[in-house]
Amino acid sequence: MSCRKNLGFATNLGITINFGIAINFGIAINLGIAINLGVNVNLGILPNFGIATNLGIIINLGIIPNFGIVINFGIAINFGITANYGITINFDITANYGILPNFGIVINFGITINLGIAINLGVTVNLGIIPNFGIATNLGIIINLGIIPNFGIVINFGIAINFGITVNVGITVNVGITVNVGIIPNLGFTPNLGFTTNPGFTVNLGISPNFGIAINLGITVNVGILTNYGIIVNLGIIPNLGFTPNPGFTTNLGFTVNLGISPNFGIAINLGITVNLGLIINLGIIINLGIATNLGIATNLGIIINLGILPNFGITVNFGIATNLGIAINPGFTVNLGILPNFGITVNYGIATNLGFIPNLGITVNYDIATNLGIIINLGILPNFGITVNYGIATNLGFILNLGILPNFGITVNYGIATNLGFIPNLGITVNFGITVNSSIFFM
Repeated sequence: MSCRKNLGFATNLGITINFGIAINFGIAINLGIAINLGVNVNLGILPNFGIATNLGIIINLGIIPNFGIVINFGIAINFGITANYGITINFDITANYGILPNFGIVINFGITINLGIAINLGVTVNLGIIPNFGIATNLGIIINLGIIPNFGIVINFGIAINFGITVNVGITVNVGITVNVGIIPNLGFTPNLGFTTNPGFTVNLGISPNFGIAINLGITVNVGILTNYGIIVNLGIIPNLGFTPNPGFTTNLGFTVNLGISPNFGIAINLGITVNLGLIINLGIIINLGIATNLGIATNLGIIINLGILPNFGITVNFGIATNLGIAINPGFTVNLGILPNFGITVNYGIATNLGFIPNLGITVNYDIATNLGIIINLGILPNFGITVNYGIATNLGFILNLGILPNFGITVNYGIATNLGFIPNLGITVNFGITVNSSIFFM
């Protein structure tokens, strides 16, 4: 049994088949094929130039022009403009209060709500919930099994797959592949031209463009600029409030905070705590398993491995290998072109330059100028308030205090207490087992 009532204006120049309930209070024009096996209520404008099949419920208070293929098995409510130039299949609920043109393929198994502008020129498959309050344009492929609310601008040229919650309040542009299994709220600008996978929690309140591979299994919060040209893998926590460009490889399994500028051109692996409030430039390899804090300028062109505490308040430049298993504090200027392992405590308030090999297993404190072109081994206490220059081999197992000038061109071994307030150049072999005090000029 069917029922057809026309209280408005209806024109049929094609084929109209009704096995259900069709009520028209508005304008219905058919130049194609219109088949109704459900409930079709029109209070607006319903022009059909293609194939329209209804097996569910259609309520129209706006304009629904069809130039393609429309199949409805669910509930379709229109208060705005729903234009179809491609293929639209609805199995569940579609509610449009704005502008909803389709030039591609739209398959809805879930809930689609549009109060803004949603343009589809590609393929959209919805098995979850898609509420749109802004502007959403799809020129690629969108597959949704979760929730995608949009309050801003979304443009998709690539492949976007959502299993979790993707919230956009800002601008999201996808040209590559985006896979979300967790939660991604965007309140800033997020262009993706590479591959982004989020099984964790990603919040963007700033600018976060991705041109490479970004994998987040932890928590990523961006309030500044987070740019990826290489590979970022996060299994921990990354809050960014500064500028972080990554053309290299960054892996975080711990806690990384950036409030300054932190470009990575090499390999950066963090398994501990990294805090940057200054400038960190990495062109080499940085591995942190401890606590690394930067409030100054740190440049790495070599290898830095930290398993202890590594705060920098001044300028640190590394061209060689720097390994820290203890505490290394730099409020001054440190340049390493050689090998610099620290197993004890190293504090630099002045200028420290290493072109050789300095293993520290004790306490080394520099307040002035310390230059090494040879080998310095410290297992004791080595404070420097003057000028220390080493071209040979210097070993300290006791206490060396320098307040003057202490150049070494030969071999110096200290087992006792050595204090210099003057000038002691060593061109040969010096071994101290007792107490040595110099307040003048002394040649050895």
